[in-house]
Amino acid sequence: MQREGTKQATLIAMLRASTGATIEVIISATGWHTHSACGAVSEALDKKLGLVVTPV
Repeated sequence: MQREGTKQATLIAMLRASTGATIEVIISATGWHTHSACGAVSEALDKKLGLVVTPV
């Protein structure tokens, strides 16, 4: 269960939108550096939460 209002919750909502999200948009919305945004997608979402992230 995700807490509302966290950067991770923001990231998940952005990726679940029909348009998805680019790394640039994620960085802008969260204030993360590129390596942090990429790490959040690969580590937190994929490996820890078991969510499937499909690059397009």
